[in-house]
Amino acid sequence: MQAKRESILSNILHNKRKEKKRIRWKHRITYRIGVFCLVFLFALFPVSARASQAQTLNPGVNDVIKKVRSYMLSVDTNPDYSSIWNVLGMSRCNSPAPATYIDTFYNNVIRYMDEKDWVLTNTKYTEYSKLIISLTSMGKDVRNIAGHNLFAYLSDFTNVKQQGFNGPVWALIALKCHPSYSIPIDSSAKEQTTEEGLIQYILDGEKAGGGWALSGNVADSDVTGMTIQALSSYYGKREDVTFAVDRALTWLSANQNKNGGYATMGTETAESIAQVIVALTSIGIDPGKDERFIKNGKWPMSRLYDFYVSPGGFMHVLPDSGNNGGGAAGQLNGLATEQGMYACVAYQRIIDGKTALYDMSDVSLSAGTRPAGTGAGNSSTVSGTTSSGTTASKKKVTKVVLDYSAITITKGKTRKLSVSVYPSTASSKKVKWSSSNKKVATVTQKGTVKGIKKGTATVTVKAQDGSGKKASCKITVTEPSTTEKKSSATTTARTTAVPVKRTVSQSTTAVRKPTGTTSKNATATTATKKSDGWSFDGADYIPENGTSSDDSDELSSMDDGNTDKKGSWMDKTITLHIPLGAITYIIVGAVLMLFVEALLLFIYKKRRKR
Repeated sequence: MQAKRESILSNILHNKRKEKKRIRWKHRITYRIGVFCLVFLFALFPVSARASQAQTLNPGVNDVIKKVRSYMLSVDTNPDYSSIWNVLGMSRCNSPAPATYIDTFYNNVIRYMDEKDWVLTNTKYTEYSKLIISLTSMGKDVRNIAGHNLFAYLSDFTNVKQQGFNGPVWALIALKCHPSYSIPIDSSAKEQTTEEGLIQYILDGEKAGGGWALSGNVADSDVTGMTIQALSSYYGKREDVTFAVDRALTWLSANQNKNGGYATMGTETAESIAQVIVALTSIGIDPGKDERFIKNGKWPMSRLYDFYVSPGGFMHVLPDSGNNGGGAAGQLNGLATEQGMYACVAYQRIIDGKTALYDMSDVSLSAGTRPAGTGAGNSSTVSGTTSSGTTASKKKVTKVVLDYSAITITKGKTRKLSVSVYPSTASSKKVKWSSSNKKVATVTQKGTVKGIKKGTATVTVKAQDGSGKKASCKITVTEPSTTEKKSSATTTARTTAVPVKRTVSQSTTAVRKPTGTTSKNATATTATKKSDGWSFDGADYIPENGTSSDDSDELSSMDDGNTDKKGSWMDKTITLHIPLGAITYIIVGAVLMLFVEALLLFIYKKRRKR
């Protein structure tokens, strides 16, 4: 009987011990889960909790912009072609340049282009891209600047690539600066420039460690920043672009200086910092709130401020940089001031919730008319003599351009084709229109095409100066749909452009070895005040590489359709971006959790022994 009671009591005690142990482990597991969740949540949302780590800008960025703007206007009293970046910065800030400044710039640019016969360069086609960006920022439609489509000069990809990797980069920035723009078709081009071709060329140039450079196997902060700017409109929309840009962001974060700045070719410059700021803001990243770009409280904008000098500009390199190449260290520099200005504007725009610096979808465009007093391209020669009685030299047409090379039109409807004749100074710009099959499509001498019956025909426009230059457009006439048959006779004609077959280079060696490369840091010098406008000695900030070739007079144009194919929702990829610091916080939190648990267990056992 006694043994039975002892057995029952033993079982009761054993069950109690098991229950206590079960409860203890239950509490321990709950504790672990709770601590881990707290650590993980803290790690996932570190930006908002630590945003104050970024140094506050003093003075405010808008105050700096106003000072630089005032300085620019004080020295750039007669803005001309060299004022392109000044115009961009002031046009995109909260206080645009005065109308008189903009008008003077535009008039001087037209005169300059007339003097150059609208041929800016033989090799440096970024000149056209820069001009497109600047004119667009002030509301000019570059598809019609005094009768010229500036994108026609970028239609031959061979020419665009001639300068090196930055040629396609800036051509893409120019193309995407306004949603209405497209690359015209050039039937005489060695390789047609297309939007997809530009994207693929750039993606193929990515370095193994992420990012881009003009040459070599290691990325460069300047070129990486510019390339991100070019690809920004596709970020988050195209998987291949998004992954490449994310790799570039990782590289930029890892190669950022401890002071928040960036260097190119081993030298920290204001220009390098500026390009990274524009790049980050172009894809919606506020560098003052993203911990990847905050180092010990220092970040790109705060470091750019270190380059600021009175009366309102930026120096190229700091006095203690140890490298004075590219101008006297510590002195205001024109190149650095231009880029520092528009970098500040880019940052101000993201703070204000506006579109990015190069996203000018918020700009209304209008054709750029020829200013009064600039008669180049509009004069005519009568009987081969000038008004003074001297014999005038006759310049023949070098190219006839149509805005479309192929269109589809509904039977009974009309569509007007536009023609451009080059050069602008041609002695005679008369053209004649004709149709290869008038039973299918007819064309008037003003370029209005009408669909007669189902079929195909070719409309040709030919110069009448004896040069033999001409351009053609393939016309496909279709039967009207049932809906169209029922619609009113006054319904606007519906036409669709036939997608153009693209030629995209698949070569993996996208970047050619530069010849005679000149570093922008080695040539830019201090800005000087000139009576005829803003100027600085040295190379343009876009890195160059210098093989030369003869210019081609042949230019043509047409819209290039580029429609992204959308896959099913199952093909979509969801990417979770966890800040790099999150991993550290999780590991530290887990170690701390184990330490606390071990300490509590040690204290518990000590107390039990007592």
